[in-house]
Amino acid sequence: MDKDLVDAVLGAYDRFLIIGVPASVFYITTQLRRLGKPFTHINTLNLELVDERTYECILMTGAWGKPSTDKPVYQLFFAGFSTPHGQFLDSRQLSIRSKADAYYKSLGFSSAEL
Repeated sequence: MDKDLVDAVLGAYDRFLIIGVPASVFYITTQLRRLGKPFTHINTLNLELVDERTYECILMTGAWGKPSTDKPVYQLFFAGFSTPHGQFLDSRQLSIRSKADAYYKSLGFSSAEL
């Protein structure tokens, strides 16, 4: 996990949905509490359990598979789908995209997969 990349994503949004086991998210939940940003944590891809108005993006922290959503999805650990980072929606996030692209390319992903 690239702590700087995670911090950049945590700074770019105000509300989060975290999908994964609780043991894999200690740093993230600690940072979100410190920043005063609300989050919901579930350990399933069943997004019907959560009101989508309560989050702006999804952080995948160990769950496997792609959630069915139009919101940005960030994989902290590869979760089995071809886009290894979230969709970037505005210029505020361009620097995050550049860092994310460089990070995933360093892991061996091709430009086509990004």
